[in-house]
Amino acid sequence: MVREYQGGSMTNFKTYLVTAIDLDWDDELDEEGPIDEDIKKDIVSDCLGEWFAYSEDHLIDDLSDTCGFCIKSLEYKFIMP
Repeated sequence: MVREYQGGSMTNFKTYLVTAIDLDWDDELDEEGPIDEDIKKDIVSDCLGEWFAYSEDHLIDDLSDTCGFCIKSLEYKFIMP
């Protein structure tokens, strides 16, 4: 899945291939109960793949905003344009 972002020139973005991500599931809302394992797998799956970002910090912010959880660890490869 390739994500495109509004604003800014695409020439300023770098391409990252996210290969693994570990999310902080402790941020779960207690009143809603624990998140089902299948839903967790879907959330992680949505984070994997190609992402466009200005920097590693921008990538982490976008991933966290997209999935709704803090990131404990992240594995990615920088893809040369």
